[in-house]
Amino acid sequence: MEAAIVPLRPDTSQEGSQAQTRRYQVLVDALSGEHVTDPSLTADKNARDTGAAAERLSWPAVEPTETREQDPADAELRKLIAILSSFASTYLNGTATPEDTASAEHTATRLEAALQQTQSSLIRAQAEDALARAAEIWTRNAETPPTTWTHARTLLLASTTSPRPEPTPENANFDLLLPQGPRADAARGLGQLAHVPAQYSPEVARALLALAADPVGAIRHTVARLTPLVAISDTDTAWEILECLAAQDGDDAVLAAVVATACFRMNDRQRGVSLLTTVMGRATPHSSRETAASACATAAGLLWVHHATPEAGTALTSMITRWLDDSTWADCLHQLRVSGALTHDNDTVRQRALTLMQQIAEPALDKTRHALAQRQTSTDAEREQLKNTVRLLDNIASQIYFASGGDPDNTPPTEPEVRLVDEAEPLIKPLSATPVAGVAHHLVEMSKRMIDQRPQQTLLTVRDIVTQVGAQSGYTTDTLGVGTCVTFVERILADHRSLLRSPDNLTALRQICDAFIDAGWPQAHKLVFGIEQIFR
Repeated sequence: MEAAIVPLRPDTSQEGSQAQTRRYQVLVDALSGEHVTDPSLTADKNARDTGAAAERLSWPAVEPTETREQDPADAELRKLIAILSSFASTYLNGTATPEDTASAEHTATRLEAALQQTQSSLIRAQAEDALARAAEIWTRNAETPPTTWTHARTLLLASTTSPRPEPTPENANFDLLLPQGPRADAARGLGQLAHVPAQYSPEVARALLALAADPVGAIRHTVARLTPLVAISDTDTAWEILECLAAQDGDDAVLAAVVATACFRMNDRQRGVSLLTTVMGRATPHSSRETAASACATAAGLLWVHHATPEAGTALTSMITRWLDDSTWADCLHQLRVSGALTHDNDTVRQRALTLMQQIAEPALDKTRHALAQRQTSTDAEREQLKNTVRLLDNIASQIYFASGGDPDNTPPTEPEVRLVDEAEPLIKPLSATPVAGVAHHLVEMSKRMIDQRPQQTLLTVRDIVTQVGAQSGYTTDTLGVGTCVTFVERILADHRSLLRSPDNLTALRQICDAFIDAGWPQAHKLVFGIEQIFR
C-alpha cells in the first residue's frame, strides 16, 4: 500500500496543485501511525502535540506523530493547527464555551504570527483552513467579546478570497453536501456576524455580495439563508443579495432558499411576493427533491391562504395553469395541512385552503379522465404525465384524510375534523369518481373514521366509490380494499343497524357487498348472508 501511495504525492511547485495536496494530506493522515514504515510518509503526516493542546484547551488531543527532518518552525505551526482543528472538531455543530473560545483565539493569534516564517504552501493552506473554521465558530455565540468579534471579522474577510473550496461542476449546485474551505466558513461566519451592528461594515457588505455570486452552490445557498441576519444591520444590502440571486442564479436549491427567506423571514410580504414572481418566471418544474417551482407554489399558497395576499393569489392562478404536477404542489398541500389551514378556527382561512385544493384538483381530474380515455394510444411521455397527475390527486386525497384525523389511533374525530369532512364535500365528491385505487382508499378510510358522526353520508360515499370506480381502479380486487370495506360494513351492521330501515340505505349496503362478490371475495358472501339473516 505504501508503494502505491508514495507516487500520489503531488508536485507543490506546479500551479493549481493545492487541491491535490489537500487530498493527498487527508489520505496520509488517515494512515495508522503504528503501521507506517516508509520514512517519507511518516514525514508527510501532520504532527500533533498532545501536551501543548491540553495546556490551552480542555478537550483531549490526538497523540503526536514523530517526524524526521522537519523544520522546527513548521513543527510549531503544525502543533498550533492541530489545536485549532481539535477546537473545530469539538464544536462542529455547537457553540463554544467562553473559556474555550478565549483559548482558541490565543492559539489563533500565535498561529497568525508564526505563519510568516513558513515557506510551505501546504502548511499555509492548512493554517488558513483552521483559522477560518475557528473564526466561524466564534461568531455563533452572541455573548462573544467585542475583541473576539473583531478578530473573527478580520479572519473571515481575509478568507473570502481563498481559492478553497475549489469550484467544480459537481459543487456548482447545492446538493446537501457542504464543501470545506475558508470561503464556506466566511459565508457562514460573516452572515452570523452581520446581525451585530457594531461589527457590520461596508467591507462585510461587499464580501457578502461577492459570496452571493460564488461559483460554489453551497456558499450561495448559505448567503441566501442568512440574509435575515444581514437585514438586522443593513436591510438594503440584504434585499439586494436576494434580488440578485432571484434574477441571476441558476441553482434550484438556491432559488428555493431565496423564495422561502424573502416571503417568510424578511418581514415584508409584499416585497417577498414580488421576488417570488421573479423566480416563478425563471423556474421549471422537475422531480428533484428541492425545486424553485415547488418553493414558489408553497410560499404563494401559504401567503394566500393565511394572509390573503392578493399578489400571491395571482401567482397561484398562473402556476396552476402552467404547472400541474405532484412535484410542484406536494409540499404546498402538505404545508397547508400541517399549518392547520384545513381545520383553522377562521372560516375564511379554511375556505381559501379548500378552494385552493379544489382549483388544483379540477384540472388534474380533467386531465386524468382524458388521459384514461386515450390510454390505448398514448405515448410513453403521456403515460408518465398521467402517473404524475394521478400522484397529485392521491396527494390531495391523502392530505384531506390525514387532516380529518386519519391516523388510526382509535380516538373519536374532533369537531374541527368532522367539520372539515362536511366542508370538503364539493372536493370529495369528484375525487370519489376518480378511478385511482389510492384515492379511493384514502376516501374510504376517511369515511370509516367518520361513520359514527356521519353514518348515512359515509355509507353513500363508500357506495359511490366502490360502484363507480372500484372495479376500474382495481380497488375491489385489492386485499387492502376488501379488508377496509368489510370492516366498514360490519360497523354499519353492528352500530347503525337502524340506518338500514331505509330501503335506499339497505340497497347501498348491498351494492358495496355485491361489488366485492363480483371481484370474487368470499368475505362479501358472508356479509350478504348476514344482512339477509338480520332482515328476514
